[in-house]
Amino acid sequence: MRFPLFFQCAFFIFLSLFRVCICAQDSPVSLTADHLYYAEDVHQVFASSNVKLGYQDVEIKASHLQLDTLSNTVWGTGNIQVKRGEDQFESSYLFYNLDSHEMSLQNIHVAMTPQEGKSTLFLKAQELHDTGKAQSGQEAKFTTCSLEDPTHYFISAKRFDYYPNQRVIGYDVFVYQPILFIPFGFWTPYYRYELGKRRVIWNFPVVGKKEETGWGWYMQNTIDYALVNGKDSSVFFDIFENKGFGLGVRHQYDLQQHQGSLLYYRLDELDTHLLNEKTEWTDTFKLSDNLDVTLGYKKIDATRINGFGRQKEEAKTISAHYDNLGEVYQWNLADNQNFNQHYRSLSFQLDHQFNQDKIYTLKAIQQDNLAGFRRSTQLYGSRTFRFSEGIIVTTQLDLKKTENTQRLFPSDDTLETNLSFSKPITPELMLNMRINHLADLDAPGITANIQNRNYFYRLPEVILRYTPQWDGWQTRHQLTVARYQEVQYVSQFQTQQTVPKTIDFTVAPNTYILNENISRTFDQLPLLSSLTWSSGYNQYIFSTPGKDLFNGDAMYTLDFNINHSATVFSFLKTDSTFTSVYAPKENRSPFTYFGDKTQQQNIITERWTFFLWDLSRYKWTHETGYDFINNQWRDYRTQLVLKPVSILTMTLASGKKLSPSLFDAHNDYYPTAFNMDLAPTDNASVKLNYSISLDTNEFIYRNRTTLQSSQFGFKVPLGPNPDYRWEIGLGFVYNTLSQEGNFDPRRYELQTVNIVKREHCRTLSFGYNKTSDEFMFRYTIDAFPEDPIEFIRNKANWKVGGRLNQSAQERF
Repeated sequence: MRFPLFFQCAFFIFLSLFRVCICAQDSPVSLTADHLYYAEDVHQVFASSNVKLGYQDVEIKASHLQLDTLSNTVWGTGNIQVKRGEDQFESSYLFYNLDSHEMSLQNIHVAMTPQEGKSTLFLKAQELHDTGKAQSGQEAKFTTCSLEDPTHYFISAKRFDYYPNQRVIGYDVFVYQPILFIPFGFWTPYYRYELGKRRVIWNFPVVGKKEETGWGWYMQNTIDYALVNGKDSSVFFDIFENKGFGLGVRHQYDLQQHQGSLLYYRLDELDTHLLNEKTEWTDTFKLSDNLDVTLGYKKIDATRINGFGRQKEEAKTISAHYDNLGEVYQWNLADNQNFNQHYRSLSFQLDHQFNQDKIYTLKAIQQDNLAGFRRSTQLYGSRTFRFSEGIIVTTQLDLKKTENTQRLFPSDDTLETNLSFSKPITPELMLNMRINHLADLDAPGITANIQNRNYFYRLPEVILRYTPQWDGWQTRHQLTVARYQEVQYVSQFQTQQTVPKTIDFTVAPNTYILNENISRTFDQLPLLSSLTWSSGYNQYIFSTPGKDLFNGDAMYTLDFNINHSATVFSFLKTDSTFTSVYAPKENRSPFTYFGDKTQQQNIITERWTFFLWDLSRYKWTHETGYDFINNQWRDYRTQLVLKPVSILTMTLASGKKLSPSLFDAHNDYYPTAFNMDLAPTDNASVKLNYSISLDTNEFIYRNRTTLQSSQFGFKVPLGPNPDYRWEIGLGFVYNTLSQEGNFDPRRYELQTVNIVKREHCRTLSFGYNKTSDEFMFRYTIDAFPEDPIEFIRNKANWKVGGRLNQSAQERF
């Protein structure tokens, strides 16, 4: 009878598990344990001892589990471990619905690893409800301190929401953060810790003092109460020593087809009875899947908190954005007024793009400066036409009109036009053409504005560019045929200069430019060398009245550049560079636009690096050059680098001016600088740095040892446990005043003292700086290394630093 009973029980268990597979949305459920029992009357499986249950992305390990095959639910008690995706929980009670994926846990412990290298966040809670997408719970305490009891600091919350890989949000929160043995904490209704990039940190108030008379000390508080579409809804509560209280709110909303923000802030000054007020509203209305309309309004009438002066402004905007499969229309209308400066601006703009290619832009701007009795208007339009075979034509019109009611500032009306054309003839051959013109619409009656008429006309400019590549050679051939005109204001004669003097409305070229360039790099040459070579020829020919084309003004340049690097004898690396630009002295151009296009050069530069075994560890570099045009040597520089072991780096550098001027007499050597770093890595225990800069000229010409600067510092740890050890750091500086010309080690003076005490995931620092006579105390939690609490005492006063050292938040 034993064998039939055994097979009967196994059969029932098999049936029950098979039924779970069917009911649990056709996903298999794996259940193993040392002891399994199936109660047919209640349709439940009882599992005990080394229980493991797997279902989709959930793995459960427990001492005891019960599985109901009718309701597809699992519950258990004891030592329970749950893994869901990347999250792992420890709990004493579990309830899990296989169909809805909802899970409830009690007395849970979970460790979360945030992004960006932050410390692990440990969360303990009495209850957690997990829907698979988000978790919420009650009576929680979270901290980055790894000690279980007692934790050095923590945040407790009556209720919390946990979004995996995103954030933890607590409600009715108490923050406990003692400093040394002094208990310190505060209450806040809301707190959020970002597991990714943090946006809210501790909600410390901003404390400071506004130096402008009548303000005094202030404390600004921001309390975030909701997060909508990644933006905070906040309450502002500020206290000003002489002005009273500032109150405000910024509320983010997302209602059906509307998303937006409302802001209102108000400060009634107690001493002056002035009202400071800011109102702001933005709303985006989604009319369809392709069209959004945004309205905006802002009004400010207030004294700046983070600055000086009063601002009184009002802005109104309306915009629309249409996007249908890459065809985009953007429309914007804005009205901005500054009542203090008596300024107003009205603007309109319409843009059209298709597949990120601009089609056209229309823009109109009117600016009124009532204080300056001036109005300026701009009408701008551009249109791009794209044809087959890659042809692109772009037109631009820019009309600017300035009206002044005072004679000292005459009116000025101009119209600038641009036309460009481009066409690829072959993949390597491109044709470009450009025509531009500036018309002075109020000339010749208005002459006081001629100094604003500097312009270079292209009437037209045609460029043919050919860039073939063959057998590793890179070439560029460019021919420019153009008719140019240049207008410039000559301040010496207070008049305009025009070249040519008149426009004859002909397209006959007056400028021909030829640019030729060829280059190539040769790798894998003998002696592990490489060679880069390039050369170019540039010719500018200008038509000169009364002369034929080749006897008038012209400019020529021929440039050549070659660089060669090689490694020889396994201990020498050479880098040689020669640059030459030939430009005849006879070069002349009627247009100042081309005046800086030619500059003669003839320079050779040589760098030799001697090394042993490893170029990055033992090397001695020498570098200089020669300028053949100016007939002078370039400065000689040398540097010796030694890295005998990984924890030690030494450098020695100096140099000499090989062609010193008369002003450099007995001052032609660079300082001799030595630097040594011992244990330069961040995790090294003992660190030592020493640097010295010697005045080489004093040593050579006057036989004096004069130091320009020198300092050394070291850090030494005390204590075997790195979580609780001390670290002593001292810095010494050489006194360079009234030197007698001999190196005297007694002139090193203690400059800084820094004592660091580690206290398990916290750091206490005490420092002193002799120069500023400044004492510093810093308290840092490892989870927030960039946000320490600092108190600094200098000669004048006390001040706060770190997280508390923030400038006022500009509410207006």
